[in-house]
Amino acid sequence: MDGAHALGMLPLDLDRLGAAYYTANAHKWLCAPKGAAILHVRRDLQDSLRPVVTSHGANAPEDGRPRFQVELDWVGTTDPTAVLALPAALAFMQGILPGGLPSAMAANRALVLEGRQLLVDAFGVEPAGPSEMLGSLATVILDEAPEPGAFGMDRVHHALFARGLELPVMRFQRWRLLRISAQVYNAPQDYRRLVEALREVWRATS
Repeated sequence: MDGAHALGMLPLDLDRLGAAYYTANAHKWLCAPKGAAILHVRRDLQDSLRPVVTSHGANAPEDGRPRFQVELDWVGTTDPTAVLALPAALAFMQGILPGGLPSAMAANRALVLEGRQLLVDAFGVEPAGPSEMLGSLATVILDEAPEPGAFGMDRVHHALFARGLELPVMRFQRWRLLRISAQVYNAPQDYRRLVEALREVWRATS
């Protein structure tokens, strides 16, 4: 699973996993401002990690916090606004559906599976992985990838964007892949609209 997407998309227990190092964004599924992220370092490794920028934490007096936290809490002239907004983003996501964030994650997963099935049924394409491995993102294999268009982007990507639909259409090895996602503000009609747009542009741009 893409670690950058895990926060707010699936249950995450880094202590149980025994993760040595882990970083992830909070602006994706937790709807925090861009720049909000986490860095997890296992306790036995924290003394070996130093920030890239030597800042005021490097000579801060001992105040009971670990040196790791003192040095990395606020580095240089970094604007901490995005990080400070994270509690409000978490509270919002916890309150957006009855049952809190777990309900939102379950609803998003169910919706992306529905959207993927619409694509598979409409075009006879292949999903890129089993349902058991999915959170709120799903990829389908459209066809063999043609040569890219302007700026190295796929022509289907450009054509969908021109119709107000923004989603990744990318090349992996020899295949052209399309990736959809689901968040609580999405609905099944969004994916039906995508299917109709693809009917117009896919073969015409290949």
